[in-house]
Amino acid sequence: MIKVAVIGAGTMATRHAEAYAVNPKCQLVAVCDTNFLKADLLAKQFGAKAFQSYSNMLDNESIDAVAIATPDQFHAIMAIEAFERGKHVMCEKPLGLSVTEAKNMVNAAKKSNLVNMVNFTYRNAPAVQTAREYVLSGKIGQIRHFSASYLQSWLVSTAWGDWRTDASWLWRLSTAHGSNGALFDIGVHLIDLVTFIAGDFESVQCQTRCFNKALDNIIDQYTLDANDSALIIANCSNGAFGSLQLTRWATGHLNDITVTLHGDKGAIKIDLTKSQDKIWICTGNNINTGRFRALNCPPVSNLFEQFIEAVDSKQKAEPDFATGLNVQRVLNACVRSNNLGVIDKI
Repeated sequence: MIKVAVIGAGTMATRHAEAYAVNPKCQLVAVCDTNFLKADLLAKQFGAKAFQSYSNMLDNESIDAVAIATPDQFHAIMAIEAFERGKHVMCEKPLGLSVTEAKNMVNAAKKSNLVNMVNFTYRNAPAVQTAREYVLSGKIGQIRHFSASYLQSWLVSTAWGDWRTDASWLWRLSTAHGSNGALFDIGVHLIDLVTFIAGDFESVQCQTRCFNKALDNIIDQYTLDANDSALIIANCSNGAFGSLQLTRWATGHLNDITVTLHGDKGAIKIDLTKSQDKIWICTGNNINTGRFRALNCPPVSNLFEQFIEAVDSKQKAEPDFATGLNVQRVLNACVRSNNLGVIDKI
């Protein structure tokens, strides 16, 4: 029985805890958070122990693997310590705050020879996996153009709670509290999806925006200066070209992700809001009429299951920290492009 600990006690940490608690190959034994009351509340739901100190938890509890679901600024230090202590690691995205941090995490993972994964959750969708297989098989030919969007409305909606009164959300809007804004929070998913399906990026041109959200853009001790929206033009190393847009100001869209890929022999549409297990394809004679037909996609195991399976079998799993590093390079190139107003190579 693989013993797992979850670091963090927020929304994503809860999803990790729920997934490991129902997996027959593992046991959730500990939950850690600097807010002990939150850690204790989550731990009690699953019969686990609660800890306030990450290092103290590793000192006092028998653990095989950890899931890191903390604010971004803690990913690197926690993952590296876990590897040094012989623990397999599942880490939330983005891997780190910088390419240097991500490289250090990759090096620590390689040195440890332990399982390492990044929780790019939208790879769990059968539609994403099937779209990738279609592209790799050549069924839509060479990708020429793509467009992708991630539209959220939590800055104008209370569907997730009200960030104006709930401090647990505010760190995501403040660079001083470890956030690199929507670009690193939701853009990371969009970049992973497009590169996973269409191919690695060679260069990007990016612009970001931070809109005024409060008096002087300050609430309590939080300065709300992290970006809210971003537009990216990307060139792939295989010649494909396209755009990505992401925002937290998309009124009317709670959490909508779409990707369209146009090849010289066909096209694929993914709309994860409409369906996680269906894609729409335009091939053959339908190209001349512009007709897309729906295609059902076979089920796939989720990343939580794949992580435990990899630990159990001692096999490499994807997406690993090296994949996270590649996405990190794109994110940092986007930051440089925005700051300098230039096209930046990856």
